[in-house]
Amino acid sequence: MKKTAEESRIDVLLTYPKDGLRLFQSMIPTGLVSIGTVLQKSGYRVAIIDFNHYKNDFRRQLQFLRPRIIGIGGTTPSRQGSFYTARLSKQVLPDTVVVYGGINATFIAQAVLEGIEDIDYVIKGEAERSFLSLCDAIIKNKPDSIDSIPGLCYRNGMSIVENKPQRIHDLSVLPIPNRDLVGNHYNLEMEFIGGSGDYIITSRGCPAACNFCSASSMFPGGVRLRPIDSVMTEIDYLLSRRKLSGIKIFDSTFTANREHVENFCKHVKEMKTQWECEIRADTVDRDLLRIMRESDAIISIWEWKHRICLNSNTFQKVLLQSRSWMCWQFVMILAFALKCFLHLGILVTHLRNVLKILILLITTGTKSIFSVLQQE
Repeated sequence: MKKTAEESRIDVLLTYPKDGLRLFQSMIPTGLVSIGTVLQKSGYRVAIIDFNHYKNDFRRQLQFLRPRIIGIGGTTPSRQGSFYTARLSKQVLPDTVVVYGGINATFIAQAVLEGIEDIDYVIKGEAERSFLSLCDAIIKNKPDSIDSIPGLCYRNGMSIVENKPQRIHDLSVLPIPNRDLVGNHYNLEMEFIGGSGDYIITSRGCPAACNFCSASSMFPGGVRLRPIDSVMTEIDYLLSRRKLSGIKIFDSTFTANREHVENFCKHVKEMKTQWECEIRADTVDRDLLRIMRESDAIISIWEWKHRICLNSNTFQKVLLQSRSWMCWQFVMILAFALKCFLHLGILVTHLRNVLKILILLITTGTKSIFSVLQQE
């Protein structure tokens, strides 16, 4: 039976722009899925469009769905795609509210509202609660509450109002993300385990403040942990949806909290599921690495990050940083697979150290993936 116009209408459409030049695997838009799940749990009708996996006519679908609110995510490289989506949305549905969020939106909210007239609101920082509050204000007609929504930015006459973002201290209040909102378009290749995997996030935030990473600015105030029971429930959910070779943890620094890691290892060992993660060399020791290695034949990706001083007078050689060197030795002893990320500042000087590490990896027969990112 065909749906009526009112039955086909949704409350919120969340969209993610094309990545453009894709340097990495196509990822599920984690933030949008989390927001969409929160909205669903609150009774709103939600749909998500990821333009990386979209072949329909967007204008026609807008006319069919007639969302009351359109949320647009994206990063700095994909921002033009986000702005184009906003423009199309207003052309088709001029009265629909358009909201922009994500990493880029968090850092340039004022500039966006000054320069992109098709965007009505910007949400900075973690958006699950703020987006829900905005939906309540607009769809349930409670406009007075808009002034107090954390992280919400909007025009007020000739000025821009920017409410201070508020982080979600207790991650247990967030439901397990509903992957059905985005379908089965995504195939995460497990670099060392092989085969298809899926991701999980067990924490938010990072104890470091690296100048090449936005994690500490996007999620300020240190690390917050999800309850292990919730993490294991999500892993069960992922394994029940389709056959997976393993799970990849996408935390900024998974090993930031030792008790959290030990707890995770204890529970995941019972599930007999292989997993990969990324760490900082200064957050582990041999005992913790052993626990991780013994957790049911774990194969981990090791992110060997180094803080590089751009001032040559205080420059520390990459290879000889004692903590990283010690971590590398433990990794070799415990027979982990290894992935190195080196962030370069002074290119010529640092390349000598890169070559030294490459020689070590080759001569020791380490199964490794080596990545060099130049720091601007």
